[in-house]
Amino acid sequence: YKSQEALKLGMIDTIAEGELRQFAVKFAKTAQKNPLSSKTVEKDESAEFDAIVKKALRAGKHRPPVQESIRLIKATADIEFYESLAEERRVFQQLRIGEEAFARRHLFFAETNAKKVINLKEAPIKPVKNIVVVGAGTMGTGIAVSALKAGFHVTVYDQSKSILVQCKSRIDSIYEADITSGRIKTEQRDVQLAQLELSDYKSAFENADLVIEAIFENLAVKQDLIRKIESIASANTIIASNTSYIDLDEIAEVSLRPENIVGIHFFNPAHIMRLVEVIHGNNTSQEVIATAFALVQKLGKLPIICKNSFGFIGNRIYADYRYQCELMLEEGALPHQIDEAIERYGFNMGPFAVGDLSGLDIAWNMRKANAHKRNPEARYVSIPDQICELGRFGVKTQAGYYSYADGKKQIDPVITELIMYASEQKKIVRKEFSSEQIVERVLLTMANEAALLLAEGVTARMNDIDLVMINGFGFPKWEGGPAYWASRQNLDELYEKQKALAEV
Repeated sequence: YKSQEALKLGMIDTIAEGELRQFAVKFAKTAQKNPLSSKTVEKDESAEFDAIVKKALRAGKHRPPVQESIRLIKATADIEFYESLAEERRVFQQLRIGEEAFARRHLFFAETNAKKVINLKEAPIKPVKNIVVVGAGTMGTGIAVSALKAGFHVTVYDQSKSILVQCKSRIDSIYEADITSGRIKTEQRDVQLAQLELSDYKSAFENADLVIEAIFENLAVKQDLIRKIESIASANTIIASNTSYIDLDEIAEVSLRPENIVGIHFFNPAHIMRLVEVIHGNNTSQEVIATAFALVQKLGKLPIICKNSFGFIGNRIYADYRYQCELMLEEGALPHQIDEAIERYGFNMGPFAVGDLSGLDIAWNMRKANAHKRNPEARYVSIPDQICELGRFGVKTQAGYYSYADGKKQIDPVITELIMYASEQKKIVRKEFSSEQIVERVLLTMANEAALLLAEGVTARMNDIDLVMINGFGFPKWEGGPAYWASRQNLDELYEKQKALAEV
């Protein structure tokens, strides 16, 4: 079908019949030159073409390069061939020296270098064939699918048979969607699923080369699991935790072999998101780090290595970014104003819409668990806690920072009143925020936290911070990332703005 369509459009001269080599020789002897420059392009004003244009604009976030590409394609029907080439060259040269081009080149080389952090040709690596994923929830399902598609034998372990049944149903649905979209063939699906097992027996750990835990974020539960795995698995088994916030070294405290404990932090949905943070604990061996790094690459994902620290790279910056937005709630902004400003800058969703979607109770439980670690002199915003105390956990309860009574996000006067009262209680005189002021405070916060991560040695590479925020948290690619943004600012001005932010 595609070759026939290409012939009809004039993209190719003929379709070979019979034996290819003989046909090609015969065709070459009789074929006439048919240069592209001699062809004409018909104007297409069909609804189908219009739909393709709109889809391309949406996918490209209406960025100038996408708009120019569409304009130039349309222009081929109106202007002469060589004039069209000249215009294309002019636009290319103009875009090439623009800020967006510099930002995207920065990211290209950042990613190229990130893949070379460990020389996999020389580094000692443990063989990994059998992977056990513990936890059959959404995250565990996504990790299992990623490993299956990379050719591993995968066992999903969960104590609940009913959850395992749901997991298998989700895996089947993911594969069905891939077949429908043409990303995979039925035969490939069948080969990969033949490598899947689901088990509620602890014996699943016996032959595991790698165990990835994707269970509830609770230190005691994770430590109990480590003990269980090590009592059954071999001494060479690597145990990887998918924890988002819990201290990896605290998890490893109960381990008989802490050198085999590593963090492999996937982002949800794990079978789609490219970013994976590989976390180096105090006792993690270099061999295990190299093995985890190689595994993530084999999964077709982007591994970013960092040292153990609260929230690692991404969630640590995101937590401070969200906190800064909460401060602005107290000072005069409302959730929808902040979300709209952030989305206009280029994020897919603002922090409060994201919170509602992922569930406000998750962050609430984390705040309660870490309350004893909080600096009593630090400014604390209780608005998120008050919202959770009302039983508003976001989309799943049809109410959070917004209401979702009919499934659509709506500004809720209850939340506006709650925020106004919180400011009044602290005797804060509320002020108006412009979109530019909101975005600048967010960028300053992210840049500051990025600098702290570098200063503390959580990561040694500024570029890795940008890769994490862009691939895991929706930071707009055309801005290059928070560290890149900071590097483009006047240092004296940046310092003065950070001092002002610190006072807030």
